[in-house]
Amino acid sequence: MIKRWLVQQFVISRRYNIPNMEISEEKHFDFIPTKRGGIKLLYGGRQYHNSKKFSNGNKYWQCYNFKGCKGNITTNSENIFMKENSHNASCVPNSSKNNIMIKYNELKTKVCTNTKPIQKQFEDMICQLQDDGVHLVTDLPKFNNMKSGLYNARNTNLGVTKLNFKLPTEVIIPQKFESFLLADYNDMDEGTRILVFCNADIKNISADFEHFLCDGTIKSCPPPFSQIYTIHGYNEVTKKVVPLFYAFLHNKNEKTYAILMELIKSRLPTWYPKKITMDYEKSAMNAIHNFFPKTVIKGCFYHFCNSLFKKARALEMKSRVQRRHVAKCAGLARLPLKFIMSGYKYIMRRSPNCEQVRKFNSYFNSYWLSDIAFIKKWCCYQEVKRTTNDLEGWHARINKYLGRKNPSLAQVLELLVKETKIHLCRKKIKSKNYETIDLEINSAIEDMNANIITVGHCLEIIAPYSF
Repeated sequence: MIKRWLVQQFVISRRYNIPNMEISEEKHFDFIPTKRGGIKLLYGGRQYHNSKKFSNGNKYWQCYNFKGCKGNITTNSENIFMKENSHNASCVPNSSKNNIMIKYNELKTKVCTNTKPIQKQFEDMICQLQDDGVHLVTDLPKFNNMKSGLYNARNTNLGVTKLNFKLPTEVIIPQKFESFLLADYNDMDEGTRILVFCNADIKNISADFEHFLCDGTIKSCPPPFSQIYTIHGYNEVTKKVVPLFYAFLHNKNEKTYAILMELIKSRLPTWYPKKITMDYEKSAMNAIHNFFPKTVIKGCFYHFCNSLFKKARALEMKSRVQRRHVAKCAGLARLPLKFIMSGYKYIMRRSPNCEQVRKFNSYFNSYWLSDIAFIKKWCCYQEVKRTTNDLEGWHARINKYLGRKNPSLAQVLELLVKETKIHLCRKKIKSKNYETIDLEINSAIEDMNANIITVGHCLEIIAPYSF
C-alpha cells in the first residue's frame, strides 16, 4: 500500500529541485515507476532503487547502474537529498540512458491520455531524442522492443486486454466509454454484433427532433465492423443538425438495420421519427418502413442527381444537349408530385434522338418511375432538408481527423464523444448562394402552380441548377 501511495504521489518524470544546501546547490532527482510497481530514482546518469526505508521517513537508494556498485543516496521523507556515498570506479554514469528512460516514461503516460497511433508517437519521441543529440552517444530504442509496454499501458488505462479484434462478437468496449454506450446486441450463434452509442445529454433532447438524417461511412470504421451508421437529428426551429446515434454494424443486411431500429426504440421508447431522409439503400429503407410504418421516408436529392449523372457518364453522354436532358430529369424531383409525370412527358417529347439517350430513358423509366411509392420518396418538393449533405460533410470531417484507415474502436469513440459536444453548440448556416437558387426555383414553381408558366417552362428554369 505504501508503494502504491508513493506512485500516486510522484508525478511521472517530475523534476524535484533541491534548495540551497551546503552539500550541493543544484541536485535534482527524477522518479519513474518500475514494472513491478516500485519507484526508480534517476540522478547523475545512474539509476537507484529504494532498498530501505527508515522509521523517520528517510529512504536509502542503492545504485544498480553497475553490478556490485556500492554507491547510494539517502533522501528524507520529502525526497530531499541528504547524503551520497561514492560509487565504484567501474560504475560509469550514462546521462543519455536516463534521458531515454524519462522520455519513454513520459510517452507511456501520454499514450494513456489519447488514442493517437502509438507508433507515430514513439517516432516523434525518437525524433526529439535525435534533436537532443542522444543518438550520438548511445543507441536509441527500437519500437519492436518497446511497443509491448506502451500498448499494455494504454490497454490497462482503457480497461481492456486488447484493442484489435478479428470478429465483431469478440469486441470489448473500453470501460472509459461504457457511459457512452446506448445498446449492445451480441448474437454469438449468428455472429451478429451491433453497438450503438449515444451521448447522455442526447437521450434527454432526442424528443426535440422529428426529422432525422441517416447515412453510413466505411472509411473511418474500425475493424472488424464494416460501417459506422450515423443518425442525425434536424431541429426545424433552431436549424441545427446534431449527431445523435452512432451504430457500428458488421453488414448492410435488412435484418441488421431492423435490429438497429429496435435497439434504439427499446432504449428510448418515445422515439418515433416523423420523417427520415437517407440515401437509396434498399435494405435500410425497407427495414425502417417495416419498423416505423407511419414514418415518411425521403431519399436524398443529391444522391438522386448523382445517380442520374453517374449513369450518364457510364453511357458517355457528353454533349451539352445530352447533359441538359439529364438535368431536366433531375429537376423533376423539385416539382410537386402531381406534376412529375406531365413533366416527364414534356422531357420525353423533346428527348434527343440517339442511342445513349434512349438507354438512359429506359433506365430512368424502369428504375425511378416504376412505382408511385418510390416516386414519393425522391420527390423533394417543399422539403427544407432535401439532402444528407450534412452527414456527408460530418463523415468527411471524422475521416480527416482520424487521418488513417482501420482505426481502433477507442480512437473512433474518443473522437465521437468530442464531436457530439461540439455539434450540440453548432448551428448550420445556409450558403447565400443556395438561398438564391432556392428562391429562383421556388419562384418558378409558384408561377407554375398559378398557371403563369407551363410545367415544361418550369423545368427549363430548374434544369441549370441540377448540374
